[in-house]
Amino acid sequence: MRFDEEPPAGTGENSNDGFTNAQSVFKGNKTETSKFLHALRTRTYSKHRIIPFPEVSRVLSWWRIRKEARDDILFALQEEGYLKIVNYRGVILEEGHQ
Repeated sequence: MRFDEEPPAGTGENSNDGFTNAQSVFKGNKTETSKFLHALRTRTYSKHRIIPFPEVSRVLSWWRIRKEARDDILFALQEEGYLKIVNYRGVILEEGHQ
């Protein structure tokens, strides 16, 4: 490939096609939201019921959602009342949501 040519589209390594609509995976999709919340519910809690951000990122990675999109998803779920974000620590799941 010459310097004035563009790389071929969809090489896979640098493609962000799968991550452009990461928030839409959970927004309006109750099935995926409930799967995600159930996965978080089965995680180990600290004494304050806080699920740490690294663990939340690990669970989101099952849906191939990267850390960059994590905050948008968590804020959307907080607005819907599913969880509460604890700054610098993690999240607390709200009671009553299945």
